[in-house]
Amino acid sequence: MKNKLLHIGDNLSPSLQVKKFNRNTCSCDATTKVLPKAAYKKEVMNKIKGAVVINTDRCKGCDLCVVACPYDVLELARKKVNASGYAYAQAVKAEACVGCAACGTVCPDGCITVYRMKVKENSDGRA
Repeated sequence: MKNKLLHIGDNLSPSLQVKKFNRNTCSCDATTKVLPKAAYKKEVMNKIKGAVVINTDRCKGCDLCVVACPYDVLELARKKVNASGYAYAQAVKAEACVGCAACGTVCPDGCITVYRMKVKENSDGRA
């Protein structure tokens, strides 16, 4: 079957046949395997605070960092522009940042730096 084109409807060899996936027939218990890990990640991320530093002179206002931020920390300046005439990104909810660095990863100009710091807990377990 080397270098042979098959038309739609031709019989494929059994190894090339595609089976339809039915999500209701999954034999695994997704709730017991996924949730504890997700809960653990959320618990760890709550103990880490982040700080976003944006070089506003280099920012071109592409809005990629605003879209990438899962905690809505960043926003484009509405009435301010930088020296190049672009509306730049700024941290409007800096206290919500967990330091995930999603914004810095997608920034094409590399003008975002994210710092992480671990939050110290009090003796009663609060941050």
